[in-house]
Amino acid sequence: MLYEELTSTIIHAAHEVHNILGFGFLEAVYGKAVVELRKEHEWQLINYLAASDKKLGLLINFGHSVQVRRKINTNGDYIDED
Repeated sequence: MLYEELTSTIIHAAHEVHNILGFGFLEAVYGKAVVELRKEHEWQLINYLAASDKKLGLLINFGHSVQVRRKINTNGDYIDED
């Protein structure tokens, strides 16, 4: 898994934040929390990866529970790694 240790640390931190703050805060606390991740959020991440020429992106949502999507850019092909 690409950047496994780093992404595991980030995902663990996201869960810790959610456990401490809980659910129900305004968006200003979490950033841009939505009820659930949708395909258009994933496409936005893919566009950011393409524009920045980065290899890996994490999409994290602090809704009722923490949702995480991993996208890997392999020279224009995008792979889900959930």
